[in-house]
Amino acid sequence: MKTDRIKLWLYGGAAVLALALLGYCAFSGEEAQLHPQRTLALLLGGAVLLAALLGGVLWLNRRGAPVERYFLLLFIPISLGMMAVMPILRVPDELAHLQRAYQLSSGQFLPEDGMFSEPEDLFPAVDSSVVTLRDVAGMFAEKVDGSPTEAVANEATGIYPMTAYIPQALGMAAARLVTSNQGVLMYAARLGSWLLTLLMLYGAIRLTPSGKSIMLVVSLLPMTLQEAASASVDGMTIGCVLLLVAAVLRIREEKKLFRGALPLLCLTAVGLVSFKVMYAPFLLLALFLPREAFSGKIKRGAAWGLMLLCAVLTAALWAWSSLYPGAVAGSHAAQIGTQMQAFLRAPQRFALMLVKTIVSSAPSWGVHMIGFGLSWFNMYLRKPLVLLFAGALVCAAVYDRPVASPKRVRGAVWGISLIVFLLIAGSLYLWWTPTGSAVIEGIQGRYFLPMAAPVLMGLTDILRRKEHGSGQAMPVLYGATACLCVGTLLNVLAYTLI
Repeated sequence: MKTDRIKLWLYGGAAVLALALLGYCAFSGEEAQLHPQRTLALLLGGAVLLAALLGGVLWLNRRGAPVERYFLLLFIPISLGMMAVMPILRVPDELAHLQRAYQLSSGQFLPEDGMFSEPEDLFPAVDSSVVTLRDVAGMFAEKVDGSPTEAVANEATGIYPMTAYIPQALGMAAARLVTSNQGVLMYAARLGSWLLTLLMLYGAIRLTPSGKSIMLVVSLLPMTLQEAASASVDGMTIGCVLLLVAAVLRIREEKKLFRGALPLLCLTAVGLVSFKVMYAPFLLLALFLPREAFSGKIKRGAAWGLMLLCAVLTAALWAWSSLYPGAVAGSHAAQIGTQMQAFLRAPQRFALMLVKTIVSSAPSWGVHMIGFGLSWFNMYLRKPLVLLFAGALVCAAVYDRPVASPKRVRGAVWGISLIVFLLIAGSLYLWWTPTGSAVIEGIQGRYFLPMAAPVLMGLTDILRRKEHGSGQAMPVLYGATACLCVGTLLNVLAYTLI
């Protein structure tokens, strides 16, 4: 009993010291211009949230709860907290994603005469890169009348198929049934994509036989939280990749199909092609499904065929909707054609551009993948937070359970990740890079998040040195990660609550 009290006091003291450090990190920058009383109130609120999360971690630890329970305990309140403190439109290209969600919710699947129609007062006339919570409060005071309407082009989301926006469109359509409030409509779209991301991440952590803690920590990285809490497709992409990896690892270990395995694999094929087709090569992991899991070669071939059929049909829908007149803005279509001709004339120039891009930008991709530069790269986390999140990833890889046949899995994941990187670089070369540029522009750290967990899972057998004690280390890791996440929310508030 005395030992438990000592531990409780130690945990409490560590939490207070950690919160004090994170409070300093969050409110010590030049942009922190909050009134001292408001700052104190936010720190007290952060302390209450952290105490609740740590109390939940201790309770689950005593009950011997599985990792997916820790995930629900941490991800739901923290990601919803990120949704609350990260103003709508503040996430890159979120306005374009919201426009596409509205178009689908109103039945506009394809453009008419090259344009879509939306109410003029659907979105606020604000600079999306500097939206504050005060601006958001104003949005909740506005109503969308529905007229007059204006014609808009499909700019930033032209390369995404309409299936990528079904969750956001459903959320917005449900909200439109009961209200015309501007803020409610936009946040309903956020909730639609957040809910699907939550379900996929939870399913991945529950299904996978190994790498559960790695997936949990990746799910709680600041950049993952930002994307999961937005109307973007990036959060759903991360969840879909992890769900596919988890399903394949589960089948490989058990040497049998779990209930609903084949429909799940087919849905991940649809999801990857829909959300971001550049990550579709992860479907090649299905080739590593063991023959013993099927009652013969034909059935395994049938599974591959069904996945391929789902991917091809979704890609056909994507290609048809993209080639439809007006589906992609004319300027982008011209850009793609020009860059494609340049590539065919001198492919070695693309290779040189890629090398220059890696040399000049690779060091920043890692820190930005964690979330050093949130929003439009104008919301910076304190360096201690970034370093501690990186340490949490390393600890998860060191103490997590290694995957079965690690060398084969590692080779497959690394090879697929390389293919995905090349596809990302190639697509941004065609879509985003100006003609004549010396480097490929637009490659961001967040694009590596879907690959982060699989790559780290392939390293667990190399990094792991202890076979015992990891069961006690993991709850400590979860509690420490929760502390970092609370610090992240306070850090974001320093930028948005002004």
